[in-house]
Amino acid sequence: MGFALPAAIGAQIAQPGREVWAVVGDGGFQMTIQELGTLVQEGLPVKIALVNNSCLGMVRQWQEMFYDKRYESTYLVNPDFVRLAEAYGIPAFRVKEPKDTVAAIAAARRETGPALIEFEVAREGEDGNVYPIVPPGAALHEMVRRPEPCVELAEPLEA
Repeated sequence: MGFALPAAIGAQIAQPGREVWAVVGDGGFQMTIQELGTLVQEGLPVKIALVNNSCLGMVRQWQEMFYDKRYESTYLVNPDFVRLAEAYGIPAFRVKEPKDTVAAIAAARRETGPALIEFEVAREGEDGNVYPIVPPGAALHEMVRRPEPCVELAEPLEA
Protein backbone atom coordinates (compact mmCIF):
# COMPACT_ATOMS: atom_id res chain seq x y z
CA MET A 1 0.00 0.00 0.00
CA GLY A 2 1.42 3.34 -1.05
CA PHE A 3 3.83 1.63 -3.45
CA ALA A 4 2.11 1.74 -6.85
CA LEU A 5 2.79 5.31 -7.99
CA PRO A 6 6.41 5.53 -6.74
CA ALA A 7 7.10 2.11 -8.28
CA ALA A 8 5.58 3.24 -11.59
CA ILE A 9 7.78 6.33 -11.51
CA GLY A 10 10.85 4.12 -11.03
CA ALA A 11 9.72 1.78 -13.82
CA GLN A 12 9.18 4.73 -16.18
CA ILE A 13 12.63 6.14 -15.44
CA ALA A 14 14.18 2.69 -15.99
CA GLN A 15 12.20 2.11 -19.19
CA PRO A 16 11.53 5.56 -20.70
CA GLY A 17 10.26 4.17 -24.00
CA ARG A 18 7.71 1.81 -22.43
CA GLU A 19 4.09 2.47 -21.48
CA VAL A 20 3.83 2.37 -17.69
CA TRP A 21 0.62 2.22 -15.67
CA ALA A 22 0.13 2.49 -11.92
CA VAL A 23 -2.95 0.56 -10.80
CA VAL A 24 -3.78 1.81 -7.34
CA GLY A 25 -6.61 1.97 -4.84
CA ASP A 26 -7.79 5.26 -3.39
CA GLY A 27 -6.33 4.55 0.06
CA GLY A 28 -2.88 3.67 -1.27
CA PHE A 29 -2.95 6.58 -3.71
CA GLN A 30 -3.53 9.08 -0.92
CA MET A 31 -0.32 7.86 0.76
CA THR A 32 1.79 9.11 -2.17
CA ILE A 33 -0.52 11.55 -3.97
CA GLN A 34 2.17 14.23 -3.89
CA GLU A 35 4.04 12.23 -6.53
CA LEU A 36 1.68 13.75 -9.09
CA GLY A 37 4.02 16.73 -8.80
CA THR A 38 6.99 14.48 -9.55
CA LEU A 39 5.30 13.22 -12.74
CA VAL A 40 4.85 16.77 -13.99
CA GLN A 41 8.22 18.07 -12.79
CA GLU A 42 10.13 15.20 -14.42
CA GLY A 43 7.91 14.96 -17.52
CA LEU A 44 7.06 11.32 -16.92
CA PRO A 45 4.16 9.88 -18.98
CA VAL A 46 2.94 7.45 -16.29
CA LYS A 47 -0.74 6.61 -16.60
CA ILE A 48 -2.71 6.05 -13.39
CA ALA A 49 -5.71 3.73 -13.06
CA LEU A 50 -7.20 4.76 -9.73
CA VAL A 51 -9.74 2.30 -8.33
CA ASN A 52 -11.95 4.35 -6.01
CA ASN A 53 -14.29 2.49 -3.66
CA SER A 54 -14.04 5.20 -0.97
CA CYS A 55 -12.56 2.78 1.53
CA LEU A 56 -9.56 0.71 2.47
CA GLY A 57 -10.84 -2.11 0.30
CA MET A 58 -8.92 -5.16 1.48
CA VAL A 59 -9.51 -4.44 5.15
CA ARG A 60 -13.19 -3.65 4.47
CA GLN A 61 -13.51 -6.94 2.57
CA TRP A 62 -11.94 -8.85 5.45
CA GLN A 63 -14.43 -7.20 7.80
CA GLU A 64 -17.30 -8.15 5.49
CA MET A 65 -16.26 -11.74 4.85
CA PHE A 66 -14.59 -12.80 8.09
CA TYR A 67 -15.83 -10.45 10.82
CA ASP A 68 -19.62 -10.38 10.30
CA LYS A 69 -19.57 -6.97 8.59
CA ARG A 70 -18.28 -5.24 11.70
CA TYR A 71 -16.77 -2.34 9.81
CA GLU A 72 -14.27 -0.15 11.58
CA SER A 73 -11.94 2.56 10.29
CA THR A 74 -12.15 1.58 6.64
CA TYR A 75 -14.33 4.25 5.00
CA LEU A 76 -12.47 7.21 3.51
CA VAL A 77 -13.30 10.83 2.85
CA ASN A 78 -11.61 11.36 -0.50
CA PRO A 79 -10.80 14.50 -2.44
CA ASP A 80 -12.04 14.93 -5.99
CA PHE A 81 -9.16 13.02 -7.60
CA VAL A 82 -9.94 14.27 -11.12
CA ARG A 83 -9.81 17.91 -10.04
CA LEU A 84 -6.69 17.25 -7.99
CA ALA A 85 -4.87 15.76 -11.00
CA GLU A 86 -6.06 18.66 -13.15
CA ALA A 87 -4.67 21.08 -10.54
CA TYR A 88 -1.26 19.58 -11.37
CA GLY A 89 -1.98 20.02 -15.08
CA ILE A 90 -2.56 16.28 -15.56
CA PRO A 91 -5.44 15.27 -17.84
CA ALA A 92 -7.91 13.20 -15.85
CA PHE A 93 -11.01 11.16 -16.58
CA ARG A 94 -13.73 9.64 -14.42
CA VAL A 95 -15.41 6.32 -15.21
CA LYS A 96 -18.69 5.57 -13.44
CA GLU A 97 -20.01 2.87 -15.76
CA PRO A 98 -18.14 -0.20 -17.09
CA LYS A 99 -19.22 0.66 -20.64
CA ASP A 100 -17.04 3.79 -20.50
CA THR A 101 -13.84 1.94 -19.58
CA VAL A 102 -12.40 1.34 -23.05
CA ALA A 103 -12.92 4.95 -24.17
CA ALA A 104 -11.29 6.34 -21.02
CA ILE A 105 -8.26 4.06 -21.37
CA ALA A 106 -7.90 5.05 -25.02
CA ALA A 107 -8.08 8.75 -24.10
CA ALA A 108 -5.44 8.35 -21.39
CA ARG A 109 -3.16 6.45 -23.75
CA ARG A 110 -3.39 9.27 -26.32
CA GLU A 111 -1.86 11.69 -23.81
CA THR A 112 1.87 12.20 -24.31
CA GLY A 113 2.38 12.98 -20.62
CA PRO A 114 0.83 11.62 -17.45
CA ALA A 115 -2.90 10.92 -17.23
CA LEU A 116 -5.24 9.68 -14.53
CA ILE A 117 -8.43 7.64 -14.79
CA GLU A 118 -10.58 7.40 -11.68
CA PHE A 119 -12.73 4.29 -11.76
CA GLU A 120 -15.62 4.64 -9.31
CA VAL A 121 -16.44 1.12 -8.16
CA ALA A 122 -18.80 -0.53 -5.67
CA ARG A 123 -17.85 -0.22 -2.04
CA GLU A 124 -19.39 -3.40 -0.64
CA GLY A 125 -20.77 -6.80 -1.61
CA GLU A 126 -19.61 -9.06 -4.39
CA ASP A 127 -19.35 -6.16 -6.85
CA GLY A 128 -16.93 -4.49 -4.44
CA ASN A 129 -14.83 -7.51 -3.55
CA VAL A 130 -11.51 -8.54 -5.05
CA TYR A 131 -10.33 -12.12 -5.45
CA PRO A 132 -8.39 -14.11 -4.59
CA ILE A 133 -8.20 -13.00 -0.97
CA VAL A 134 -6.30 -14.64 1.86
CA PRO A 135 -8.20 -14.72 5.17
CA PRO A 136 -6.46 -13.06 8.11
CA GLY A 137 -3.90 -15.43 9.63
CA ALA A 138 -4.35 -18.03 6.86
CA ALA A 139 -1.75 -19.56 4.58
CA LEU A 140 -1.68 -18.75 0.87
CA HIS A 141 -3.09 -22.17 -0.05
CA GLU A 142 -6.20 -21.24 1.98
CA MET A 143 -7.09 -18.29 -0.25
CA VAL A 144 -10.71 -17.67 -1.15
CA ARG A 145 -11.34 -17.61 -4.89
CA ARG A 146 -14.05 -15.71 -6.76
CA PRO A 147 -17.43 -17.35 -6.20
CA GLU A 148 -18.71 -16.36 -9.66
CA PRO A 149 -17.18 -15.72 -13.08
CA CYS A 150 -15.78 -12.29 -13.94
CA VAL A 151 -17.67 -9.96 -16.27
CA GLU A 152 -15.84 -9.43 -19.55
CA LEU A 153 -15.53 -6.14 -21.42
CA ALA A 154 -17.83 -5.69 -24.40
CA GLU A 155 -14.90 -4.35 -26.47
CA PRO A 156 -11.33 -5.68 -26.39
CA LEU A 157 -8.55 -3.22 -25.54
CA GLU A 158 -6.18 -2.44 -28.37
CA ALA A 159 -2.43 -2.54 -27.79
